[in-house]
Amino acid sequence: MKRFRIGRADTNDIVLDEPSVSREHAELAKLEHGAFLLRDLGSTYGTSARQGYDWHLVTAENVDYDTPIRIGSVETTVARLLRNVDPLAVYMDSSEPPWVMPSSRMSPDEFAHQPETTYVGWAPGAEPVPLFPPTVPPAPPRPAWATRRFVTFCLIGIGAFAAALSVMAATVL
Repeated sequence: MKRFRIGRADTNDIVLDEPSVSREHAELAKLEHGAFLLRDLGSTYGTSARQGYDWHLVTAENVDYDTPIRIGSVETTVARLLRNVDPLAVYMDSSEPPWVMPSSRMSPDEFAHQPETTYVGWAPGAEPVPLFPPTVPPAPPRPAWATRRFVTFCLIGIGAFAAALSVMAATVL
């Protein structure tokens, strides 16, 4: 059985440089079929594991590689803790290959009340903003009378401008 010591001291297998982590905080022991035994070693701030939505203090508990755990105030998983120390320890005896989604830690009742799709960054119940907005249909063609009116106003404006220029030129000369 392979064991990994977790703590703040440099003598540990997994060093977490965090004030809430004791010098010798916890120990992970590799069991069979991808399971681990998480033991608290009498730490000051404790070791916790999450079951569903609730965190509970651990003295010794079996956890999987994807179970959320808390060492002091550091929230992580077994897989994240071991990725730099011994990444193969997580997957070698696992009943599920690493590319399969981990089984849910929620009770069937909690799982039934989860939305099918979660939109990250949106308020619950709000419609997500589409990535590409729908194209705006082209404006309907202008009626002929509107085009004639526009041309008339332009000609009146040009005529008024020309008249003003001729008055200014006459006063300058």
